[in-house]
Parts: sequence; C-alpha cells; structure tokens
Amino acid sequence: MIIYSRATLGTDAVLFKENFGRSEFDRPCTSIDICNGDMDCDGDVDGGDAAIFKSDFGRNSINNSCPASEVGEGCVYPSQ
Repeated sequence: MIIYSRATLGTDAVLFKENFGRSEFDRPCTSIDICNGDMDCDGDVDGGDAAIFKSDFGRNSINNSCPASEVGEGCVYPSQ
C-alpha cells in the first residue's frame, strides 16, 4: 500500500506506476519488497487498485484529506 502524507499527488503516481503489474508471478509482494499501490491488500497491483488510486488522486490537506496512517499500518505480506 502506498504511504500517503495526507495527500495523493504526482509522487504517489510515480510509485504506483513503478509497481503496476506486480503479482504472485511477476515480482511478488513480500514483507521485504512491498507493493506500493496494493490498495486492496490482495497481493498485486492491478486495475482494481488503479480504480481506488484514481478516486483518491488530487486529495490534499484542504480538499478531502487522506486519513493519517499509523506506522506499520498497511498490507501484511509473507516474508521471503
């Protein structure tokens, strides 16, 4: 899952694009190599995640800010 700063901006889009297409067969998500962009925590970065990302894109501290994330909050992946 992407770690947001309370906004969804261009830097988040870069991370998402770098991870798009990852799956159990192509660079699987692990606790060491997490999937930035696995919004639904299903172990891949695909179209479902893109829909969630697009619905959040443009949020900021003034315009419907993202909730703060706790350290360690996010998807849990198997270790390698």
